[in-house]
Amino acid sequence: MYLKWRLKASTEEIDVLFRTHKMVQNKCIRYLCENIKLALDIGLPLKRIIRSGYILHSYPKYTKEVLRDFANIAGGDLKQAMYRSPKLCMVSPKNYAKIYGILKEHEIPDEAIRNKLSIFQLSPQTVKHRLEEIDKMPELKVLKFHKQFLRLVLYHHRAKSRLCFMEELQMKCVPLRILSQQTSIDMHIRDSRDINDCKEVMLFIKNLLKIDPKHFEKSLRRHPYHLAVPLPQIEDTYRYLHKIKFKNEAICKASSILLYPKEKIKEALLAVRKNSLIGKVHVSQAQRLNLALYNLEKKHHFTGDGIWPELSTECETELKTKE
Repeated sequence: MYLKWRLKASTEEIDVLFRTHKMVQNKCIRYLCENIKLALDIGLPLKRIIRSGYILHSYPKYTKEVLRDFANIAGGDLKQAMYRSPKLCMVSPKNYAKIYGILKEHEIPDEAIRNKLSIFQLSPQTVKHRLEEIDKMPELKVLKFHKQFLRLVLYHHRAKSRLCFMEELQMKCVPLRILSQQTSIDMHIRDSRDINDCKEVMLFIKNLLKIDPKHFEKSLRRHPYHLAVPLPQIEDTYRYLHKIKFKNEAICKASSILLYPKEKIKEALLAVRKNSLIGKVHVSQAQRLNLALYNLEKKHHFTGDGIWPELSTECETELKTKE
């Protein structure tokens, strides 16, 4: 009777509530009062409290502690997140701390965490396991820079399934949006869109170089295939250049170099070094990289085709015919 009065509910609604959330019947009035008050403080209307009956059998002390100690976790607004995902009210303070710790161990930035505070609905074990699985998959691991990265953790099975499917189709570019969103990937596959999302590419390179995209985006976009190179390959090339002491500023001034396989870059840089004219003048790192780019594209008539693995003339002709 109390719940019917307090929630302004009909007898039918209360019956459904008790059938769906049987534990509510066993909660003392004090807990029910506190839980309803907390739900109202979060901004949930009475009808939504009835539909989200699990709120009523949560432990109010936990919710109060969480709102006190984790109100601005990762710089986000947990109260607002609870309004969107009421199940967050049921998570213990201990689990909030554990999950946040796991996310930071895996170098997930606060921006990504506050964009998906619903990640705290999962158990710490699940979060840890899924992040460890992602770390074993280069195509997913490289997306850690993305502010929506935690979608891959929340919708992990969908992301893995779609990744496997795209690999079977020999599609190498896997935008996070396609992997994690509920929308169908049929159109993406039907149109053979084996390309990255432009924003993802720019943000990814920004994350690598620690340089604002405005300094390299324009020149990178000039390359006809700047969206066609898998992010793990771009990262691999960057790691190689970094290993041989090229500075980020120099790479930025020849940003298209990141689109080429490191094996080809190695050969092109060797050719630059062997050039007798180069030895007579001072050449900056950026100039060396641009000369390497020149060597990479010269035999392809500067079409951008230098990013592809070496093909026979017959294969190249066949590909161009298809285009």
